[in-house]
Amino acid sequence: MTTTTSTASGSDIDIASRGLVLIGATPISSFSGTTTESQVAQNLYEDIVRSALTQTRWRFASNIKQLSRLTDAPLDENRYDAAYQIPIESIMIHGVTVGGNPIQYEIFTDKLFCNAGVSDKVIAEYTYRPDTTTFPPYFITALQFHLASVFAGAIAEDADKSALFEQKAQRQYLLARNVDAQQTSTERLNMGRYANFRGNTRTLARRF
Repeated sequence: MTTTTSTASGSDIDIASRGLVLIGATPISSFSGTTTESQVAQNLYEDIVRSALTQTRWRFASNIKQLSRLTDAPLDENRYDAAYQIPIESIMIHGVTVGGNPIQYEIFTDKLFCNAGVSDKVIAEYTYRPDTTTFPPYFITALQFHLASVFAGAIAEDADKSALFEQKAQRQYLLARNVDAQQTSTERLNMGRYANFRGNTRTLARRF
């Protein structure tokens, strides 16, 4: 998390400042300042962001990657026969597949244990912490109310105000999830039909 002054509308400092303004507190220009607002924001901001990112499977914060198999065998070889390294940027694993099929797994510290062959490609879908400048507006709006809820308790020491902003945050997160869900298709692409279509177009092309 940066500790320098920033005026970018999508910067960490700007988002934190708007959360402060919502509760009537003074905005900050740096996380390293000596004011109460700066110190509270420095201690809580990143934890709140990561908490917000794990509330749902946000499409803008999702990634898919093939996991690297580790040479060390799992401690309990009766349950799992392989260990894989979880990507360092991962906050939460949502699912693991082999050959497109979901498989069972367990996570211990920074390792994922499952049953997979040496030649299997183990693919994980996970949430990561993207650069703040890529946060979509619908997420930023919800995050600001979330921050306001926490700041109201930590700075203003106003439980009623904290509860009010928590309710607003939950409503905004619901709206944000609905918008975010529209960023992905609800149907799988039928590759067989696609292949047939390509074949037919090539046949037509040869005729002309």
